Amino acid sequence: MPHNPRMVRLHPHRACRQAIDTRNNQEGVTSMVIHGAREALVASGEFPELLTAEQVSALLGVSVATLNRWAAVREQTGRQIGPPCYSLSERVRRWDTAEVRKWLKQVRR
Repeated sequence: MPHNPRMVRLHPHRACRQAIDTRNNQEGVTSMVIHGAREALVASGEFPELLTAEQVSALLGVSVATLNRWAAVREQTGRQIGPPCYSLSERVRRWDTAEVRKWLKQVRR
């Protein structure tokens, strides 16, 4: 068979690995596009900057468990304890940066 410079022959395992790398790269690009869109919406003020429990925990100096306990009390009783949050699912909560700041100003003594 004559050698065709455009045709590269890969070992089957390498071809599989290359396909996986391409797929991962495409997912990475998709992730970057989504992340870029989110950042643009946050910057424009049309979407709140959301924080994870770990981020809020670090900002406030309280444990993640405390944040989740406060959120559960808020949800179950309506009592205004801790900063308000969004419950995206049973296990996922996010806090709006502006709401955390507002709450922090309210509890200042």
